[in-house]
Amino acid sequence: MIYSDFEQVVRNLITKLGKSASAGQNLLIVHRNKNPIDGHQVEITKTPFIERVGNVLKVGKIDANEDSVIDVRLDVTD
Repeated sequence: MIYSDFEQVVRNLITKLGKSASAGQNLLIVHRNKNPIDGHQVEITKTPFIERVGNVLKVGKIDANEDSVIDVRLDVTD
């Protein structure tokens, strides 16, 4: 589950998904990298969208901790 203090991030995503949003549509989640050794500050994870409830997005599994999500985008490569 992704909770966004920045409702605009979720609103922009839902606007792009539209009413035809379906479970399983892939999202790209930009989040802080948990592994400081590799030198990268962020990581991008592709995961399926499950549903939205308010400003909470339910998505497939990602390896991110509580405050690490920076942005959520549609995966347009599908």
